[in-house]
Amino acid sequence: MKSTLPLLLLTTLLSAQSDRVFLNWDLSKPASFPGGQLAFRDYFKNTPYPTDTTIRSSGNRLVVGFVVEHDGVVSDLRIFQTPGPAFTAAVIKAMQGKKWNSAEANGHSVRQLMFLCFFFHHPTKRVVVQEHYLHVNDYASLQAIDPADYPKLGFPTEERFMGYNPEDTLAAKQRYPEAAKAAGIQGEVGVTATLQPDGSLTDLTLLNDIGYGCGEEALRLTRLLKNWVPAQVFDSTYASSHEFIYVFCPDPAAIETSDKLYTEGEILPPDSKYDNQLLAHTKPVFLNAKYVLGEDFNLVPYNNAMVEVNFIVEKNGKASAIEVGGNASENQRALARKFIETKEWTASRCCNRPCRMQIKRFLYFHRGLEENSCQHEAQLVFSKSALPVAQLWSDSRCDTLFESVEVDQPAVFRFGPKSIDELVVLHWPRYKSELPPGGEILIRILVPENGNVRYMELFSGVGAAVDKKALSVLKRASDYWTPAYKDGYKVSSWSVVRIGR
Repeated sequence: MKSTLPLLLLTTLLSAQSDRVFLNWDLSKPASFPGGQLAFRDYFKNTPYPTDTTIRSSGNRLVVGFVVEHDGVVSDLRIFQTPGPAFTAAVIKAMQGKKWNSAEANGHSVRQLMFLCFFFHHPTKRVVVQEHYLHVNDYASLQAIDPADYPKLGFPTEERFMGYNPEDTLAAKQRYPEAAKAAGIQGEVGVTATLQPDGSLTDLTLLNDIGYGCGEEALRLTRLLKNWVPAQVFDSTYASSHEFIYVFCPDPAAIETSDKLYTEGEILPPDSKYDNQLLAHTKPVFLNAKYVLGEDFNLVPYNNAMVEVNFIVEKNGKASAIEVGGNASENQRALARKFIETKEWTASRCCNRPCRMQIKRFLYFHRGLEENSCQHEAQLVFSKSALPVAQLWSDSRCDTLFESVEVDQPAVFRFGPKSIDELVVLHWPRYKSELPPGGEILIRILVPENGNVRYMELFSGVGAAVDKKALSVLKRASDYWTPAYKDGYKVSSWSVVRIGR
């Protein structure tokens, strides 16, 4: 007679798996809505919009957790945040009205825990749906999450335009100025703006203007973007900056064959998101002369001599028509020419096609400070503008740290000062009870130019165990700082965080 033990064991294991609620990272195939995410959004377009039209600071956001069962039925619906009962009823009715494709693990259909975030905005009567991954791994099951604990879980959300395909909408409303058409003007206009916590766009500024009314049209188009839910962290909204690019190009193909030479004021400069893009830097860049010039670097003195260089960056990124002037020696001018000729530059773009651009830069042969460990003694300083010698010396000290009172704009936690308190509550809920009455912990944080904090120290504490916990909590926020500014440049500075009182 065959033993039934293996069969019983297999049955027990399958039964345990059938009851288990899986998370996204445990699955070979996550649950999905039939037709995909776009179909899900289309499905919700037909959901009757709640009659409640109140605008709330948190952006009329609703967060729901639910389980997709083996057969695709939605169960265990739990609302963690809602603007009101009407919104809750609308989402629950819609979620229960459609089956999902079930998740799979180890070749079997399983139950999956999911979270969705809905943004309601009444002027457009539209709903935006977004999936989020909360810190659910801290909980054994969905039922273990108390709705009252949700504010402590919190997750930051980016700002959202509450319309569909806003770029397409604006393109349909764009009016190419007749004067620009007549003059054959083609190019891109950039606009910067600030999205305020109330969802309004302010401080509209032109990054560049190709003229003939194109700048005014770009500003007009930006003002049409009125329906926003602002960026938020936990239940607090905060201001954020944005850049909008508008293309004025009736015939993009003409750019590919055109030999037109643009200036930096006419179109946007090359992309600045890469640190090695020298043409895009606004702050002087200090380069290792030996690395840039090779063994020829020792043929000239580094005496702050200045070379003025004019050249053209062609469509292929090569420099041409190089003209060198200034008060430098012949050898220094020759090395400056070598630097411009041998470097691969990033070509500017017009209508998303490479174009030719006239460039003017200043190159200094500078001797850095010997005690400065993070700069090389023999330096080339590449700058958009002529610099006084005194500024060369001060800028070369890359290890200079400013106090918060010495800068024009101090470093701040990226999601706003209030979020520091919320971060502490999130990761240390009982911190107030562990601090002595009236106790306060001060922690000094070094915020570098890139905003990624890698050093902090205790300035004033209340006790070793509590102080250590405070430092541990703040390390979780090490990548969420905006650096300080001085004279329009990002600088490294000290910032003090207070915990307590």
